[in-house]
Amino acid sequence: MEHPFFSVVIPLYQKEKFISRAIDSVVFQTYRYFELLVVDDGSTDNGPKIVSHYKDKRIRLIHQENQGVSAARNRGILEAKSDYIALLDADDRWEPDFLLEMKNLIDSYPDCGWYSSKRINYYKHKKKELSYSNISKGVVDDFFKIAVDNDIVHSSSIVVPKQVFQKIGGFDTNVKTGEEDFVMWTKIAANYKVCYTDRPLTWYFFDELNLENRLKVRDPDHFYDMLEEGNYYKNEFIADLAIHRGFLETIYGSREMAKQTAQRYNFTQIHKSKLRKLRLYNAVPQKLLFIFYRILKELVLTKRFLVKLLKKRNQKKASKKSIYNRR
Repeated sequence: MEHPFFSVVIPLYQKEKFISRAIDSVVFQTYRYFELLVVDDGSTDNGPKIVSHYKDKRIRLIHQENQGVSAARNRGILEAKSDYIALLDADDRWEPDFLLEMKNLIDSYPDCGWYSSKRINYYKHKKKELSYSNISKGVVDDFFKIAVDNDIVHSSSIVVPKQVFQKIGGFDTNVKTGEEDFVMWTKIAANYKVCYTDRPLTWYFFDELNLENRLKVRDPDHFYDMLEEGNYYKNEFIADLAIHRGFLETIYGSREMAKQTAQRYNFTQIHKSKLRKLRLYNAVPQKLLFIFYRILKELVLTKRFLVKLLKKRNQKKASKKSIYNRR
């Protein structure tokens, strides 16, 4: 195989239902010069077997004992032959032009710390485009300022030069609650310019069960030590991440950690309303809050079901009316 321009890294753990979707989205890229490294992180399902059935010589399956997603990504980065690392989660997928667009960005805007695209969130059979930046394509002058109101990076929509990982370090294997991505993005954006396109080229499939499983792990606040005196927007970005984590903790996890978050990030100016809401939640008995959110979730699901049912009913009526009119 010709020397690949991209090394695509997919960490794999218990994703047998989705891994084919992810791999197919890579194999059918319009830009062909890549290798695909699937790092099996000790899966006990049929995921690795599914990967082994692919005969594409660009695909390499790497096995390791279960160490977590950060260790799996780091292993893939270490084994990569190319100078650019494209990350993709095993349950997400790309549009066919993702790598081609990333190649164009790299050629047009060299020396950036990462290259990313707009993503589409998919949840409960509904899709929603994210990343509402007014930047259409190019270098983001101040990522932390933009990120206050815009979501322009995700672990399945990003390409990072390998030398950036070599300088910054790999993903933190001590972070166990899904925040390892944000820790890495914060480090990169603090040291490099970053590049973005508003073309929606990545699909993120929300996994609610995975979120709840991560919350069962007790993890300290990994953001607090990243605060930087005098860096207003970076600190506000970090506060937003931490407060979001605080909401999850106060509903599903540690009330003590949620209260600590409300105290530590009391300085925020941009996210004052979120902080007040977190304090309010912290004052409500956790069991009551949990029950409330479960009921709210069921009501939302019921509403969606009824709307869908009504829509089908109206479509049937319209179809019957159309047939009657043709007669």
